[in-house]
Amino acid sequence: MTVSSPVRTASGPVVVPAASPRTTPWRGATALHDDLPAARHLVRPAVVMTVLVASVVPWRTGVIYEGGLDPVVAAKAFLAAVALVLALTGAPAGRDGRHLANRVGPVAVAFLLAYLGIAFVGGVSAGLTTSTTVLVVRVLMVAATIVAVVHRSEPRVVVRSLLLALGIVGAVSALSGLQIYLAGGRLAGTLPALSPNEIALLLGLPLIGVVHRLLVQEATVGSLALLVVLTGLFVTTGSRAAFLAVLVAVAVAVVAARRVRPTVAVVVAVAVPLAVALLASTDVLARVIERGGDSASIATLNSRTIAWNTVLQTDPGTWARWIGSGLTVKQVPVAGQYWAEQVLDSSWISALAQAGVVGAGLLAIWVVVGLATAGRASLRVVGFGAVLPAFVFIVIRSVVESGLVDSSSAFVAFFTLVVLAESAPRPRSVTP
Repeated sequence: MTVSSPVRTASGPVVVPAASPRTTPWRGATALHDDLPAARHLVRPAVVMTVLVASVVPWRTGVIYEGGLDPVVAAKAFLAAVALVLALTGAPAGRDGRHLANRVGPVAVAFLLAYLGIAFVGGVSAGLTTSTTVLVVRVLMVAATIVAVVHRSEPRVVVRSLLLALGIVGAVSALSGLQIYLAGGRLAGTLPALSPNEIALLLGLPLIGVVHRLLVQEATVGSLALLVVLTGLFVTTGSRAAFLAVLVAVAVAVVAARRVRPTVAVVVAVAVPLAVALLASTDVLARVIERGGDSASIATLNSRTIAWNTVLQTDPGTWARWIGSGLTVKQVPVAGQYWAEQVLDSSWISALAQAGVVGAGLLAIWVVVGLATAGRASLRVVGFGAVLPAFVFIVIRSVVESGLVDSSSAFVAFFTLVVLAESAPRPRSVTP
């Protein structure tokens, strides 16, 4: 039931409808206990996002697409097409059964098209027209699917669908590779064949989502159990960048929480010093930071910086320096080493290689704009609270992992978050 209340203004009393507890989250405030969408409205978007994530994660270890068609490439393309068709069909519906058509702002789409345009021209100029075209089309299909989901679903449904899809694919891969961890290695997947860092990305975002939910809602046995399982699997990946990113993102989630229950505040106040004491008195943190010993850590860093220096030293007199050589470039030849090529383990170095200085600068502006938009949405609009910490996690990870703008799970998360944040309404002031 909606109740109206008079507001005194200079021109006299104005009746302003009070927000109903059943109001959708982008129209007004909603009660904390009513923050979860109905399960029936979550099924289709969750299926779409799960199929989409499954279509972009690696299916083979150590294989980089350089053109051509094989059964794996065809199967992934088929799944991407299925996800797009599912996203575009079916009637959009809100929690109360009404049809929805959410506003999708043009900023994120414009940034993406501009970046892909630069990378495409760079790929053509480098003689990689066919492979670059294929990859650009794949990214556009992923982007179109995400835009359709955001346009046709409640914001809370989009967030939960994204986190659920990432968690399902990540958990399946992690569980399939438990024997690798039990044998003394880092947790890596076999079905699909995902690296530890990829699993850390897929599980890190749902982990942040669970933490945010516990901050603003009543804790349940299921949510606490999920937190324990996700944390356990996440830590066993041994991904140092993701570990740091999760810590920062959780801190952001605590600060940005619109309303934290008193019991949660007390638990956090007690848990933080206990966690610090636990980490200080055990070797858990040391095992993550010093993964494989100091020599292994130094070797990992050196291999990354060798590739980074190669890209940074690109001749300023070439087109490759300014507009890159296309999305196909995911590794570069290196000299003076016992290996011939090195993978570009950084989204920003990849941006320089694929879209040049112009594209990398454009991506930097896009991330800053996205961060500001995500912050506004998370802090001011109910239902968007997990967007900012998730965005922070993705950006921190992008420094040492590639895929921010590619046919990848990182891009699925990044583009969904920026499009969703842009779709959040600006707070409206009451005018007489």
